[in-house]
Amino acid sequence: MDDKKLTKPTVGEIRDSINQTLAALPSTPVRSLADIIKFNDDHPDLQAGLDQTYHILAQEDNTPPSILARARQAMKHRAGKDGIDKTLSDFNLDAIIAPIDSPISTVAALAGYPTATMPLGYHIPSGRPFGFCLVAKAHEEGKLLAIMNVYESTFPKRRVPLLLYG
Repeated sequence: MDDKKLTKPTVGEIRDSINQTLAALPSTPVRSLADIIKFNDDHPDLQAGLDQTYHILAQEDNTPPSILARARQAMKHRAGKDGIDKTLSDFNLDAIIAPIDSPISTVAALAGYPTATMPLGYHIPSGRPFGFCLVAKAHEEGKLLAIMNVYESTFPKRRVPLLLYG
């Protein structure tokens, strides 16, 4: 299998990450992705209309661990060194800024790079807050904190979002 085919994120990686995270929690009845799927099936009224298609695809994925490991390394390199690092260097930037719902947060996660989110405002019809995502090179969280500090001290205080539940 060539490295280009390894850059497609695998759903098996998602399943394994969720299982590892949930297994480490001190006390929860939900310990795996399979438990999440069962809980959602048993409690459809609590799903808020979310579809379980991706959960089920991830649970049923049978990609061998060796292929997952190779894919993880290929994605990390392409997203990090060949993606974020190259963009920051080519344009002499300290950080990349993009809408929070853009693919940039996924790219940064694949690279294992730091991200930060900043509020911009509220979507008029829904009142839902929206903002942007900042991404820096690996181990450059300090740059993100400095940018966030300047932003917070320059722009007016934001309105605290309304609680939807509670």
